[in-house]
Amino acid sequence: MNRGSINSAIKKGISGSLIANRQASNSSEQSRRRREEFVQKKRGRVENSPQSEPTNADTNLPDINRLGEYAASILKEDTNTLIDSARQVRRLLSQKDGLYVNDVIASGVVPAFVRFLTYENNPKLQFESSWALTNIASGTPQQTAVVVQSGAISPLLSLLSSSHLEVQEQSVWALGNIAGDCDEYREKILQSNGFSLIIAFAQSNLDKIGVVKNCMWCLSNLCRNQQKLPGLFQFIQPHLRFLQQMLYCNVTEVVSDACWAFSFLLDAEAAQKKVVIPFVNPTYLMRLIYVDNIRLQSPALRVAGNIVTGDSEDTQLMLDAGLLQVLVSILPKAKELQKKDILWIVSNVTAGNPTQIRSVIDRGFIEYLINVMNTESPILQIEAAWAVCNAINGGTVEQIRYIVGKHVISPLIRVLSQTIKISLVKNILISLNRILKVGNHVQKHCQLTDNPYFVTFNDAGGVDRVLEIQSVSDPEIKEICEHILRYCEMNEEDLEALLPKI
Repeated sequence: MNRGSINSAIKKGISGSLIANRQASNSSEQSRRRREEFVQKKRGRVENSPQSEPTNADTNLPDINRLGEYAASILKEDTNTLIDSARQVRRLLSQKDGLYVNDVIASGVVPAFVRFLTYENNPKLQFESSWALTNIASGTPQQTAVVVQSGAISPLLSLLSSSHLEVQEQSVWALGNIAGDCDEYREKILQSNGFSLIIAFAQSNLDKIGVVKNCMWCLSNLCRNQQKLPGLFQFIQPHLRFLQQMLYCNVTEVVSDACWAFSFLLDAEAAQKKVVIPFVNPTYLMRLIYVDNIRLQSPALRVAGNIVTGDSEDTQLMLDAGLLQVLVSILPKAKELQKKDILWIVSNVTAGNPTQIRSVIDRGFIEYLINVMNTESPILQIEAAWAVCNAINGGTVEQIRYIVGKHVISPLIRVLSQTIKISLVKNILISLNRILKVGNHVQKHCQLTDNPYFVTFNDAGGVDRVLEIQSVSDPEIKEICEHILRYCEMNEEDLEALLPKI
């Protein structure tokens, strides 16, 4: 019997619509399973700026008991005390953990600070105001909302054209915090041409690394959550070349944020991926993954992972660059967070074609994945289960037999017993069904009394677990369970019916 006929036979039984639904669900699940980014969404500014020009009074901590006095001066725009009052409030806002942010908001000065941003003849006041707004926007979503609802976005963007560098840079910082808060604010900034304005500011100050670092961080925030911002890529696409150039900067923070920007842009629909991928050099990306620096390695892993969530061609691009070899090399030193990303990447490769699954097998990952399911934390076990199931559900008969030979059945049932995530339950059940179907062929062609895979499955508590799962209301899960449970009472006639006709 040739390989093609066996592969065709084991696909019979579960309905075609269920297989299609599983593939679509699995693709969606792969896109959703992201890690918490190391890059900070928001950054407050502490009391250490050379531009703030502290007075003698600044040598002491600001007095919260005088906030009412400072607020009155600000609201009246008392020319004698306005700048100093703004500075003192800004200093209150610069204290650790945003201690006085709510007090300052309650004093009613936020709209005044926004208004002061437009005072072109008073750059010191613009600077103090933008710094104050920066630190308010670095707080909770509710605190950031006060800044945005007071109308800060437009004047902050206008300050990018200021003739005073410290004012320009501070406005970028404030915009970065606003962009890091939510999709709605990112959309407002992008639609106001903010991405282009920040790029222009950065390009005119490439010799000032502090400016470049701040701009790249802000730009990376504006690239976030592309899946939920349809139509806004048009504002970013013209500047992909600049983002690419920042990947080669000699400053770690800049390269890191550029990597995060590309990772966000690649976490998008297929058409956008195809536009972005050519701006990422696969060989250089492997170097970033290999480097022993978590600030570079983590976003670089995410870039590679988001590329391999694409089609087989995208996945092959990474494999040809040596992705699996690099992953093998960094595994010994990898911490849990890096292991999660590595497992996520491998699960996307095993979701590819049989040739790509073979590359994972050849690099020894199957043994590693099974070891993870046996010994690592529940979170890593789940990631490893995804990778193994994808290989089983898309692999050839020979590949499935190889994986089963590495003792995968018991770990899969253990994970099945521990997870409540419906998508993973379905994936594991489909994998077990394929394993048992291959076991039928092993039984027949090796002239065994029993299906050897079913014996292992039953001994590991698989039948009991499937019976428990069958009680759920999901019709797809019930259908898979019914097919699996058929193996409990299968006679010779049943077995013959499952085998292909020669």
